[in-house]
Amino acid sequence: MVKMTVAVAAVLMVMRDGNEHYGQALIRATGFDGGTLYPILARLRVAGLLESRQEEVASRQEIGGRRPRRYFKLTAAGAELVPQAFAKLRSSAVATSRVLSGS
Repeated sequence: MVKMTVAVAAVLMVMRDGNEHYGQALIRATGFDGGTLYPILARLRVAGLLESRQEEVASRQEIGGRRPRRYFKLTAAGAELVPQAFAKLRSSAVATSRVLSGS
């Protein structure tokens, strides 16, 4: 099982729509850099919470010279963790608000 950190929770929440997401889109959506995001994706995939696939292309010219994308999607087990992820982010937000307001 993957520890539910705020960063893991954020990735799960972005991916909760059930669609496939590629790395750069997840970087933009979460605000994480690749050094934070890709290890999280790897841990989630190894734990069976994500599935991934490589974009199939005949040549790099076909996709404008860029590297083929790797797409990630929540598995059913990953989708089951979305409520836990939401609770983690909510509790973190409440704690942060208390600290910032001096309460």
